[in-house]
Amino acid sequence: MELLASLRDSTARRSRAAGKLAACVLRDPEAVLSMTTAALAAEVGVSEPTVNRFCTGLGLKGFPDFKLQLAAELARQQPRVAPVIGITAPGSPVAAHCEPVLAVEGGEDTELFTPMTSRLAQLVVIDVLSTRWALLRGDDYANHLARMKQVLADTRYPIGRGSLGRR
Repeated sequence: MELLASLRDSTARRSRAAGKLAACVLRDPEAVLSMTTAALAAEVGVSEPTVNRFCTGLGLKGFPDFKLQLAAELARQQPRVAPVIGITAPGSPVAAHCEPVLAVEGGEDTELFTPMTSRLAQLVVIDVLSTRWALLRGDDYANHLARMKQVLADTRYPIGRGSLGRR
């Protein structure tokens, strides 16, 4: 069930505090996204642990997870003007909110952070997409893209030189 729909469910058994929290979220969900646990608790007149119990009672891990789910639901309700392309590991939390997903196995985890594979894949995909977009738009855009790429190439360190630019 969607998060906002579950909060609107009048048949759900809730404590008085949980009812106040649900009403606050339904009244202005966008404002809740910018609140801290303490701010929401103060707004409703409950304790911070009550806010977290409310979130875990909805099957979430806590208030940060609640805000993530709320933001994702609000984003899904907005009309899409462009696809959200995800370049991430298969099955990651990010992948659930993207379409399409370009799966990249980068070997990244919380124990060892090795970002090179996924970052290089992201750069390649961004380069391909921006080139395709420019070519579809005509010569003016293609020339502009070529100038941007040249400026980027000019700012790179020369290959074969040390960090100070000496051989």
